[in-house]
Amino acid sequence: MRIKEMFNTKKKVIIGSILLGIVIISIGAIYALTRSQPELLVLKRKEITVEYGQPISTDPKDYLNFDEIDSKKKTEILKNTKFKSNIINEVEIITNEDDTTSEKDKGYAKVGNYEIILTYKNENETVKVKVRDTVAPELTVPERVEIIRGTDLASYDFKSLMIATDLAIMSDFIFDTSIIDVNVPGEYSAKVSIEDASKNKTEKEFRVIVVAPASDPNVEITSEVQTDPVTRQKKTVVTPKQNTTTNNTSNSSSSNNSDTTSSGNNNNGSSNGSSSGSSSGETPPPTPPEKIKYYWAKCGCGYYIESTVSINDVKNKLFSAGHGNGNNGLSDNGDCYHYNYGAYEK
Repeated sequence: MRIKEMFNTKKKVIIGSILLGIVIISIGAIYALTRSQPELLVLKRKEITVEYGQPISTDPKDYLNFDEIDSKKKTEILKNTKFKSNIINEVEIITNEDDTTSEKDKGYAKVGNYEIILTYKNENETVKVKVRDTVAPELTVPERVEIIRGTDLASYDFKSLMIATDLAIMSDFIFDTSIIDVNVPGEYSAKVSIEDASKNKTEKEFRVIVVAPASDPNVEITSEVQTDPVTRQKKTVVTPKQNTTTNNTSNSSSSNNSDTTSSGNNNNGSSNGSSSGSSSGETPPPTPPEKIKYYWAKCGCGYYIESTVSINDVKNKLFSAGHGNGNNGLSDNGDCYHYNYGAYEK
């Protein structure tokens, strides 16, 4: 009896060992098979940078490399790969006809760092996405801006002449008019700059012409904005116009005198008195204004400046502005080492 029990026990041990061996072999085979199977999700790049304003693809084929995968398997992978991301797009607020508001997707992501996760069966791959804004605002400045002598630059509306566009929010315009002397007619250079939320900055120069006001009291100086039909650039131009108010007053006065004279002629025997009254009420012709002498200096680079004081005064102003270099040479060869000067009356 004891011999039989020992035989059964030995038999069970053998069977258990065989089963354990089979399990170990199976696990090893599965592990080997798994290790030999190639990865099906292979990324082209693990990190990409996208310019702000550009759309980000949601198609897995734009991120996966299929160089070592046949076309049939590629089709099956693309069909069953899941796309997931934490990308947040820019939106704009739209006012509806009923005065309610809604959001409209702009189709591109906000500046920031994101992740795209691609999943196929048990495989996962992550693509890091950086959205960066490196484009500076586009700035259009006027061809020229004419202002009247004595204009207050601090309150002058230069801003209305500038056009700036950018996808991001922009700061206000910053103007540099420090070299402009509004009391001296001439041509000057000014600067304008603008910056977007990503600190991209654009700066441009534009010409400012200081114009002397008209000496004729019957002429009115006005400034108007004009737009070039080809370049669409704006410019302000100071133009003299006949003062219609003065002319109307003069015409009205003449008309009244004429009526008085006619009335006197129609009265019996009183024409002389009426004529005398009319003559005394006539407006005398305006006294021609005295001419003003202007002194001017022009640098070889084209910089021009005027003064009503003296030749020395205008030359000193030229030198103070960094032109002419104090050289008395009179040749105009296009640089800042030579200048011309003179005077005229107006």
